[in-house]
Amino acid sequence: MSKQTPIVKNQRIFELDFTRGILIILMCLQHLCWFFYRYIYCGIWNSSKLSDRLRSFGVFTNNFLYENPFNLTAMPVGWCIFFLMAGISFTFSRNNYRRALITFVFFIILYLIAIICQTYLKYPVMLNFGIFLGYAFYIFFFQIVKATPFLFHALLAFLLLILTGLYFVFNLNFEINPLRWFGISQQLNLEYLDEWKLMPSVFFYFLGGILGRTLYKNKTSKLQSLNNCNIFKPILLIGKNSMFVYVLSIVVYPLIFIILTAIINGGW
Repeated sequence: MSKQTPIVKNQRIFELDFTRGILIILMCLQHLCWFFYRYIYCGIWNSSKLSDRLRSFGVFTNNFLYENPFNLTAMPVGWCIFFLMAGISFTFSRNNYRRALITFVFFIILYLIAIICQTYLKYPVMLNFGIFLGYAFYIFFFQIVKATPFLFHALLAFLLLILTGLYFVFNLNFEINPLRWFGISQQLNLEYLDEWKLMPSVFFYFLGGILGRTLYKNKTSKLQSLNNCNIFKPILLIGKNSMFVYVLSIVVYPLIFIILTAIINGGW
């Protein structure tokens, strides 16, 4: 009687979840600094009611976000790595057309909420949500490309690499949101909130797809043993649920700072 091959459950890919987890944590910290910057440094909170330490922290957030060259470099690098990981992950995903549709609908919902908030609220509560439009476009387009021969995928990635190089040399980019092409978003006072430019994230997304179809074609981690290390589990959990954590942050942060505003200023 022959032995049956044991069924192995799908394992998470450690390096993908870990990297995404670290990037999402850093993003949450940056968003937190952004809110502190807007509410302290831009005068939304009554400065006479703030301690010297808190006012100094407002200055620190300005320097960290907009003056420090490390952050200005690290932020776009982090985005590129995030989309590289996303491109790898989506080579394993099913129902990507459905996922793209849900992401696009979520973008529309945020767009409508942003119109209301920008019109009727005097406090900044919205973070840039153009990423959801970009994500929806990438997922939809990539699902089509994933069904093509690998050579076509590689040639497309090479073309995107050339376009990315032109972007850095000539500062050329393509705004994906048609509502901005005709000034509709600008008229609705959405400023930069719904913008999303293709370069260089689209190249790294499709490069990730190439890695997914080659280096990770067996859908197995190169660091599988680390999945069971308890010290990494919180980061892996965040990485596994990165989109949920991102959405949670854009909902929770505004609520926290509106409540703090009422406490510090003694009213709305």
